[in-house]
Amino acid sequence: MAFTDWKSQYSFRRNLETIIELTRCEGIHLILSNQAYCISEKNDSDLNFLGFLKDFLVDNKHYADEKSWYQGMELFNRITKETAEKFSISFVDQVTPLKGRKDLFKDPFHVNLEGNALKARLFFEKIVQLKLLEKTRK
Repeated sequence: MAFTDWKSQYSFRRNLETIIELTRCEGIHLILSNQAYCISEKNDSDLNFLGFLKDFLVDNKHYADEKSWYQGMELFNRITKETAEKFSISFVDQVTPLKGRKDLFKDPFHVNLEGNALKARLFFEKIVQLKLLEKTRK
């Protein structure tokens, strides 16, 4: 069943903005990131790989289809990117380097060791680019 009523998007955006305000008050350099995922817009993934997603009830009788999960991930990742841009917050894109790399995932949202290593490298490269390690030595 198609599901598009992501009510939590509003509190998600508000919570991100609150985190940004709190980190700014404390002088903390925040880095936001989208969330990598491995689901298909076409509803064509192996049901065993989807795991709990296939059992997520939308209401008392219907389950959200894979395309709905894909659209939800796109929505929340877009909110994160827009919020980072709005507040000039550093951003790491995890989606692009992991897109289509099912070999890096244990399930639709959790990466394996190799996937974690790739994500760690992405954040490390951003930290180096921003020279944050140099700033902590002073």
